[in-house]
Amino acid sequence: MAECRNKVGAVLKQIYAFVFKHHLPLALLLATVVGALWPTPGLAFSKPRVHGYGINHLCVILIFLLSGLKLKTDDVKDAFKSWKAILYGVFSILFLTSVVSIEIVKALQGQFGGLQGGEVDTTGTDTNGTTGTDANGTTGTCSVANGSSDGHAPLGPREFSTGLQVFYAVPCTVSSGVVLIAQANGNYALGLLITVFTNMIGIATTPGLLKWLAEFGESARLDAPALLVKLVLTLLVPLLVGKALRYNRKVAEFVGKQRNVLKVTGNILLAMLPWMKISVTSDKGSFDCIMAVSIVALFGVTLVLHAMLLTINSLAALILRLEKPSAKVVVILCSQKTLAIALSVLSYLPASLGDSGLMSVPCIVAHLVQIITDAFLVSAWVWYDKRQELKESGNTLHVKIENEDDEVALDSLLSPTAPEPHAEFTESAI
Repeated sequence: MAECRNKVGAVLKQIYAFVFKHHLPLALLLATVVGALWPTPGLAFSKPRVHGYGINHLCVILIFLLSGLKLKTDDVKDAFKSWKAILYGVFSILFLTSVVSIEIVKALQGQFGGLQGGEVDTTGTDTNGTTGTDANGTTGTCSVANGSSDGHAPLGPREFSTGLQVFYAVPCTVSSGVVLIAQANGNYALGLLITVFTNMIGIATTPGLLKWLAEFGESARLDAPALLVKLVLTLLVPLLVGKALRYNRKVAEFVGKQRNVLKVTGNILLAMLPWMKISVTSDKGSFDCIMAVSIVALFGVTLVLHAMLLTINSLAALILRLEKPSAKVVVILCSQKTLAIALSVLSYLPASLGDSGLMSVPCIVAHLVQIITDAFLVSAWVWYDKRQELKESGNTLHVKIENEDDEVALDSLLSPTAPEPHAEFTESAI
């Protein structure tokens, strides 16, 4: 009996460890499924408004306040020696990867044209489907394109394209990229410096990039200055306030002791954003227009785009002749985009651009694709580096044989039964 209890306890511990390690992607998947199948709770959370601001905006503020509390910048001074990696990292994150990705998304949408499943018409005209009202009082219609006159668009409804364009316009991940860099034995201080700088600047550059590059439709207009003001007030200011509070010794000690609790709290708040958006979308019946092939195609498109960014940044690291630790920083950080800022931007887009719940779906898919892909990449890096170390350190073993003057050189072989090194990945807040 005692042995059975021990086995059950061991299994429960393994389940807990797995859930804690991967709680953000699990929470995002749960939020998507629950919001789509049971929209009532999420709809109730999305309705309260004070001067136009709702619970979703409060979540955004708290997310970046917590990010500021956890933000460590003590080691960034050592990173300034890698100036080539810094300059390219900033250029790639804030400009190059955004331009390339957005142009490809626009080309795919333009090449196949129109919509695959349907489009939410926020004008309130019910052409052939379900009509509903969102938390802002905006009437939406799910109009199915019977036969889809211009073919099957690979990105589904136009909102999918809009969501991807927003996702690729934002800077790199705030913490998960740095975690991966540390696990890949990269230059942690350099990664931290590039992350902090690009996210602070990226809040200001994202509206301009969207205004310049994004195509949201002929009738849609983006007020970039107004979007910038909202992002500064709800993202940058809370981030700086959190960082300032961290300089208080008692606050810093509290953050250190409760780091895991704060991480989980931030991730729950992050998962609440798509949960509320998708609940509103599901209540309007917009998901009835989406075909399963659109979701599959979305995974394929985001995987190809991420692989392309990894290739571009890997070639840049080779051309710049960066040291291996710095190269790993460039490859990982410059190929990732932060989900939190993307979802925050969607919260402030005008209703004329379409349904924000549909827009959040490709952002979640792209985030999951980049995190899972890079986790495998880090594992491969660690395995390869370990293999190279073993080859270099033990390629030739010189063994003295007793009573003989000759040395016999023995080739060192990796044991086929030896366990392969594995890099654990812990999902972080943003």
